[in-house]
Amino acid sequence: MSERVLIDTNVFMYAAGKPHLYKQACLSILQQIKFKAIDASIDTEILQEIPNLIDSTLKQKTF
Repeated sequence: MSERVLIDTNVFMYAAGKPHLYKQACLSILQQIKFKAIDASIDTEILQEIPNLIDSTLKQKTF
C-alpha cells in the first residue's frame, strides 16, 4: 500500500453533489478508500468544513 493521503473536502462535495466533471473521479476515490486500495485520512477541520459548506449552500437557495 502507498503512503497515506489527506482527503480534501471537495472530494466529498463533488461525490455527493450534482453532475459535475469531477463527480465520477471523486466517487472512484471514495470507493478505493472503502476497499482499502487507498490509505486515506481526514482531519477535524475538514469535518467542520463540510457542514459549513452545506449550510452556506442552503442559505443561498431561496425557497
